[in-house]
This record gives sequence, C-alpha cells and structure tokens, in this order.
Amino acid sequence: MTSLQGLPPRVWVGLIVVPPVAVTIALVTYDALWHLGLLPDGAPIHSLDAAASLGLGIAIIAVPMTVFALAAVVWLSERVELSLRTLVLLGAALGNVPFAVIVMGIVFVQVIRDPLAGATVASNWYGLSGAVIRILLGLIGGAGSATVFWVVAVRSGWRQ
Repeated sequence: MTSLQGLPPRVWVGLIVVPPVAVTIALVTYDALWHLGLLPDGAPIHSLDAAASLGLGIAIIAVPMTVFALAAVVWLSERVELSLRTLVLLGAALGNVPFAVIVMGIVFVQVIRDPLAGATVASNWYGLSGAVIRILLGLIGGAGSATVFWVVAVRSGWRQ
C-alpha cells in the first residue's frame, strides 16, 4: 500500500491545485449556463454576490472531496493504470457526491417532518431542471478537476 509520505511531489501539487481549479470551473460553467439562459427559474441573478457564494461553497466542498479523491486515486493506482478516462470518471462521480448527500439529507428531513410531503422535496432545487443543472455542474467540475490532476500528477510520471 502506498503511504502518503511516499507520494511524489507532483501528486501533492496536483492535490493543491484541484480545489481552486474546481472553483474556477464551477464559476465559468455557472456563468456560461446563466448567459445561455439554461439556469432554472429562481436561480440567483448574475452578480458578484452570486458568484462569490457559489465560489465559496464549491471551495468548502472541494477540499474534503479532494481528500476522498486522494484515497480513491491511491487505491486505484495499486489496482489499475491511472488513465485519463479512469480519473475523469472518478472525478465526475465524486463531483456529484455532495449534491447526492444534500438531496438525501433533504429527503430524510422531509420524511421525518411530514411523510406525505415527498412531492415538495424537488422544489428545494427548482425541480427537475434545477437538479439536472446541479448534476451537470458536478459532472463538469469533477471531470475537469480530475483532468487537471491527471495532467499535473499522473501524466508527468506518477509511476516512474
């Protein structure tokens, strides 16, 4: 098993750049979706406040998700060759873990409060279109962050 001390410096650099990259990707993606008119009704207006809150939220989420990603990457590196495809799929999946946990928490609380209120749960993220946008943000942010990690840490010679 690979110890954390045995990780090459380029892996640590990759881990350090992932959270800021995730924030940047999220902000650029959100801005593009806003300008294309693809955000659901009720989305925040196009402002620096909306961007700051989204960026801060993603930054807070990206740090622990990077720790989970490190564990997954170390585990995967012992079993398979770390290809770009493998890491992009891992990143896309991990990019949606926070949304899935939030949804499960909302559903759990709703069921505890009122078991018949299940139909109103989707209104917490503006229905299906809001859920799709949040899943899309997770996919793009996770896959993009994983791609940057692959370029910095793996392509440059993780196994050398």
